Amino acid sequence: MVQAGPARFCGRSDWQATGDDAEAQDGAGHFCTFSGRGGFEFFTPAGLVMAGMEFDRAELARLATPEEQALLERIGQVATLHRAPEGALATLRDFMRGAFEMLAAQPRLLGNPAMRSMLRQAAQSNALELLVGAAALPPDAGQRPRLLVEQARAIVDRDPETPVTVATLCAELGTSRRTLQAAFQQVLGLAPAAYLRATRLAGARRALRQAPSVTEAAAQWGFWHFGHFAQDYRRMYGELPSQTWRRLHPGAGGAAH
Repeated sequence: MVQAGPARFCGRSDWQATGDDAEAQDGAGHFCTFSGRGGFEFFTPAGLVMAGMEFDRAELARLATPEEQALLERIGQVATLHRAPEGALATLRDFMRGAFEMLAAQPRLLGNPAMRSMLRQAAQSNALELLVGAAALPPDAGQRPRLLVEQARAIVDRDPETPVTVATLCAELGTSRRTLQAAFQQVLGLAPAAYLRATRLAGARRALRQAPSVTEAAAQWGFWHFGHFAQDYRRMYGELPSQTWRRLHPGAGGAAH
């Protein structure tokens, strides 16, 4: 990874790489996992270049012991930034760099099924060592805020067509507004009310497909000040809700409101 400046991945902003993703002085460093289960937030500086590896979960599990399989399952629940065990990230990087250099010099090797199989197994083995080593490390101090945000988002996703309020989240999570605010600021970089407003705007945008007017779509999602709704909608989607409505209902006559 090459980047100039700090980045924030799923709420973690305590990492900053320069050059070839230089490792920390303790030889550890960080890496990201994308599980395919749900989304993720990734805010980066300009000029980011990122390389990744994709593995089949079942194939990795077959190479792991039962204890390692449990660690893989835990690490694969959500997209996360992980601390790498000392030296493990450098080992994987050196392996991949060497493999690419060899294949660049001898591309015919990829035409040999046995060679491809050996390369695949070696890559899986190196990745498995990195993943289970990271999962076995003690949890970091930011785990609680991330868990709280994940639980809040699960409540929102439970019924995606029903607006949720901050008060509802606090009541269901058994936490205070201040704690929830701090968790969202740390993990997502925005207040829970701003996050919920974004989900409501997305809901209103979906509602515009069937709603007989923009006003009804806005009210359905709890927007009772039409001027503020139109401004927020344009800020998020680059057009007014009335423009969206007319585009979705080209044959409708009269005003969109």
